[in-house]
Amino acid sequence: MFEFQVAVQADPHSAAARMQLGRASEQKGWTLNAWQEFQRAVELQPNLLEGYLEQAAVALELNSVRDAEKAVESALALDAGSRADSPSRACC
Repeated sequence: MFEFQVAVQADPHSAAARMQLGRASEQKGWTLNAWQEFQRAVELQPNLLEGYLEQAAVALELNSVRDAEKAVESALALDAGSRADSPSRACC
């Protein structure tokens, strides 16, 4: 955990460091801190699908359905956008 805190202090604008700190916080049971770190990660890197998914899971742990819905909606919008940008694939 300490190494992730140091990484965030060294580069507070690193979404990757924020994600790692969020995961470490979640493992420690520090759910609110985890949610905050995932929030910072997606603020720094708005196309970070994994950040929204982690945030949604933690929001549910915090019984914050509205925050979970917002995170899932953001993840779905990103996923839909990435599909629109990729070449067409034959369906089914």
